[in-house]
Amino acid sequence: MGERGSGMRGRKSGAAELARAMAAKSDPERSGRWLPLWMHGRDTAGVLRRLVQNWLPEAVRAELGLEEETLARVAVYLGLAHDLGKATALFQGKILRALPEARERLEAFLPLPEPCSYAGKSPHARASEAILLELGCPMGLACVAGAHHGKPQQNGLDDLVECQMEFYPRNYWGRGQEKQWRGAWEALHEAALRESGFADAQELPVLTQPQEMLLTGLLSMADWIASNTTYFPLIPEEEPGAEDAYPSRVDRGWRALHLTAPWESGCIAMADDAFLARFGFPTNAMQRELLDAAAETAAPGIWILEA
Repeated sequence: MGERGSGMRGRKSGAAELARAMAAKSDPERSGRWLPLWMHGRDTAGVLRRLVQNWLPEAVRAELGLEEETLARVAVYLGLAHDLGKATALFQGKILRALPEARERLEAFLPLPEPCSYAGKSPHARASEAILLELGCPMGLACVAGAHHGKPQQNGLDDLVECQMEFYPRNYWGRGQEKQWRGAWEALHEAALRESGFADAQELPVLTQPQEMLLTGLLSMADWIASNTTYFPLIPEEEPGAEDAYPSRVDRGWRALHLTAPWESGCIAMADDAFLARFGFPTNAMQRELLDAAAETAAPGIWILEA
């Protein structure tokens, strides 16, 4: 039992080291600079948590309908897990071509394949959704990760996310390294669960479609901010990244970003006297009809009144 437990710990440790050797970002204009995948996840999670805690308009918070603590935990989870699709043979083989030192560190664990014939079939956002589903993540959260570049994944027969690994296995684990790649996915996912306070994937919430849409927008925004090297700079290729860079790295980036305050609607409906006080003239018949219609609608939307 002791030897078996020791072997299990060793395999998990090796998978975690492999995961931390993977790249998320490089600089095509300045060779020799990169960002490890684990650091980009930490950056995105930190930004997303700050967005939902400090920036989210109250109307959006109410529409989300999640308890404050749950929302913050989901934000951290999504930030850490959204780019799991970069932990693939396809993505790492491509990004590390221009990062020889980082490539050498990763290939100490396993060889990277030559370019795949079907590389265009597994963009990293689609791969993120596929891997999260494979690891037991609820469909809604996996879809949020899959759509974090602004477009939900296709459901055509040739591109079913659930069949990605069956159709294009070399994109995910090259030739014969399935066990090692899956171990790295599990290590990254377990870290995302642990950091966000979920015991396992079964504790993750099942989202409604409006929640999925709002969280997708927030995740896209957080990923965009965390990818801006003005706020979250790349590091020299020879550096593997350091845990003690956090939380100060996210704090500095958030302060430098200096987001303007969100627009808060303090007026859902408007009486005639309020309209007069704001604009200096009374409503006409058409304006009154529009205000009444807006006050009675239950769904969010935009009203346009043409002259």
